[in-house]
Amino acid sequence: MTSFGRLMIFNLLEFMHFHAVLHFAEGIANRHGQIVNESSLPPFGERHPGMRLLAQNVDEPSDLTVATYNIWNIMFHWEVRKIHIADMIEAHGIDVVGFQEVRANMDNSHNQLHDLQERLPKYKSLLYHPNRVVRQKQEERPPGWELEGIGILSKHRILSYHVVNLTMGTGKDRTQRSVLSAQIMVNGHEISVMVTHFSYDTNDQCENAWDVLKYLHSARAEKMIILGDFNVYNEYHWPMELLLTGNMDHQAPSFCQRIQKPWFHGRPDYEFVDTWVEANPRNPGFTFSNMPQPGLHSRPDRILVSKPGFRIESAFKLGRGWDYRRDYSNHLRLARLHAIYKSAQKQAEGNIYESSCYWDCGPNGICRCGICVTKRDDDCDESYCSFCGPARLRYFQFLQFLYISALLALLFSLGVCISRPLCGNTKSAFCKKLQRSIVTNKYFLLLTALAIIFLYIYFKWTYSDVLQLVDAQIAEELYPSDHMMVVARIIFE
Repeated sequence: MTSFGRLMIFNLLEFMHFHAVLHFAEGIANRHGQIVNESSLPPFGERHPGMRLLAQNVDEPSDLTVATYNIWNIMFHWEVRKIHIADMIEAHGIDVVGFQEVRANMDNSHNQLHDLQERLPKYKSLLYHPNRVVRQKQEERPPGWELEGIGILSKHRILSYHVVNLTMGTGKDRTQRSVLSAQIMVNGHEISVMVTHFSYDTNDQCENAWDVLKYLHSARAEKMIILGDFNVYNEYHWPMELLLTGNMDHQAPSFCQRIQKPWFHGRPDYEFVDTWVEANPRNPGFTFSNMPQPGLHSRPDRILVSKPGFRIESAFKLGRGWDYRRDYSNHLRLARLHAIYKSAQKQAEGNIYESSCYWDCGPNGICRCGICVTKRDDDCDESYCSFCGPARLRYFQFLQFLYISALLALLFSLGVCISRPLCGNTKSAFCKKLQRSIVTNKYFLLLTALAIIFLYIYFKWTYSDVLQLVDAQIAEELYPSDHMMVVARIIFE
């Protein structure tokens, strides 16, 4: 079926789908409670009340597969990317995933992990903590997905959780960084799984590392795993060195040396191991940037595990993008058509924003009609475009009505032709009437078929500019994230 035909059918189902998703989101909100607001974050190290979630009664293994993934917020058609991400998680049997850059609605009712959980029913346990409000001006972009933070999705039962706020430095990064720590029961072992997203400011990274070290020193858990996007730069390794060894060498920047805390000197009473280095000592393991340009050049995404407690079996990466482009190119095309249609609806309703896109199109693209396209010369801007204005929408809806009417007439004509042999020699009034109308029906069948072909050609000609927008994808849209997922299989010792 063509993209035009798919869009026609998609619009008929959209109303029912919207209410189904809304019902699901309300159920999730009731089951997991409200998202923690930034203003209500606890003081450093204070515990939240325990969250206890039901787990399935399954034989849990003696090993554990964990992953960390910067989910790239809602960039480039989340409704398609979430299918691929859920498939990656399920295909590799990952038990616990830590996520960064997870978006949620401002009213705390729904976040991206709920979407993944809907596709992964075995993952009963979900935690989410917002770190910042992405935008506050109502006129900037369409409403939704205003919060961004970190989260955990787990097959196994979460016993309790708490949040640790990291010190906000004096640099450019004004996001309140934090650690989301969950106590998870796996095969009789209680393990502490922590998710974090360090600052991109190098000075703040040293503060972040010291705060995490302080928390680890006070927690004194036997088995600990840290899943993080540490924003590590190749030439600035000292924050990670501090987490792994408890020390920094004398070449560390003076700022990092000045913030060493008086409560701790020397090697801690634990040891952390970088799973990738342990499993792949000769492979640099770059995970960023998973884009055509500049390409993979650094390793911010890491999984650290405590020793003793675990033995590392393997570590690998997922999400390079080849299979995503191969398997979901048609999904992306349909998503782009639907985004243009929704943008036209918003303009017709008078809802015009500074940008019609939910996401930033980056240096290689511009926003047109709710999608990112390659840069072009036209009479549009990011807030309004005649390609998807109210007049075009009304005319499209008129053509849509004609197309659906012709399609239904064609199906009726086919039904009449198919039902004739069923009558045979029957002399019923219905069959006699059917036989008399069959000649007329053949002409009607031909006319409806020609009408559908004409409408299809006319639509492609009339809306050729819109179809050109659909085809003008930027290269970044063909990747599931700008980070790769790091996965580690570990065995309990």
